[in-house]
Amino acid sequence: MMCEYNNVVQECTFDYVVSDVLALPTAMETCGLSDCGMAEPTMERCAGCACQELMSESVSMLQFFVFDPSNALSFFSSYSSLTQISGKTDYYHFCQPFFVQLLQGYAFVGLAVVIVVIINMVIKNTLRALARFEKHHSSSTQEIGLAVKIFVAQFLNTALILVIVNANVPIVSNAFKDAYVEALNNISSVCVNSTSTPECSSLGAAVSALRFVFTLVPFNGDFIDFTIDWYKVVQTAIMLTLIINIVIPMVPILVKWPLHTLKKCMKKGKAKTQEELNKLYLGPDFRIADRLGVNLMIVFAALLYSAGNALFYFIGALVLFLVYWIDKILVLRFYRKPRGFNESISRRLSYVLPWAVFIHLVFAMWTFSKALPRP
Repeated sequence: MMCEYNNVVQECTFDYVVSDVLALPTAMETCGLSDCGMAEPTMERCAGCACQELMSESVSMLQFFVFDPSNALSFFSSYSSLTQISGKTDYYHFCQPFFVQLLQGYAFVGLAVVIVVIINMVIKNTLRALARFEKHHSSSTQEIGLAVKIFVAQFLNTALILVIVNANVPIVSNAFKDAYVEALNNISSVCVNSTSTPECSSLGAAVSALRFVFTLVPFNGDFIDFTIDWYKVVQTAIMLTLIINIVIPMVPILVKWPLHTLKKCMKKGKAKTQEELNKLYLGPDFRIADRLGVNLMIVFAALLYSAGNALFYFIGALVLFLVYWIDKILVLRFYRKPRGFNESISRRLSYVLPWAVFIHLVFAMWTFSKALPRP
């Protein structure tokens, strides 16, 4: 049993030279990684275990990138696990790929959250513009229809799209994988059988485009079930999206409020008529449909995933609490007096809430079935 350190163009990995899988724990102990506590140890996971230990003890992860590697040598040299792994002093290059991959993962999660929030804002404004063409008989019915549309669109975009994209259904995945391989073979045969240089020059672009399209296929993701990685990647992105979905739309309003107050102080003495003065003191409209639709989305999303992670209860309650008080203060201090609405809005939307309990129970059965024995 031995553990080798391979340095190829500063891309460092370590390999286990073992005769069978059962000998892997002994190799891990030889490498100083017996305390990783992993049920299915692999080379990548063990490398991550050792480097993550270093990162947790570090003052800042930036020291592995910003500072000169030699400055961290005294810090790394105290860890026998890396000494046994490498037998060298090039600890910086050993852990650099792990840290780069970790930062890339965080960056992709953040990018996905930002894209979802931007799409939600576009959906909300687009649906409000289209609602005017529906020719409702009253403002209440128009706001009800708009609130339901905003809720459905944002719930699909926020809570379900990430699950669908990252889910892996073997039947669907294998079918598209076979089609992908066949398409690659067809593209390759064009270049092999053709003597035309222009046809071969576009081969790389065609392969890249095909690979990109293949990644967008639903139910062709990385997670067959609710694994630990699913909770770290997908559910973390959903949590961040729920929080940012409330924070981002509030930013323009919270910026306009002090600007509006400053504008009143500067121009109140310049108004020539009472009508101009009244317009100066009027705030923007309070869009009740937007708020009701987003609140419904938060309730449904929190209940959908709360069975697997009770933190969603806290996040949902906290977000609704903050929204209530922020809207209350803005309605009393900033927004203009809302138009009169009857109780039909609250009554109609309350009929939708029992469905949140239903999807919570269905998703809970799916989540907890992960612990049941499979055939």
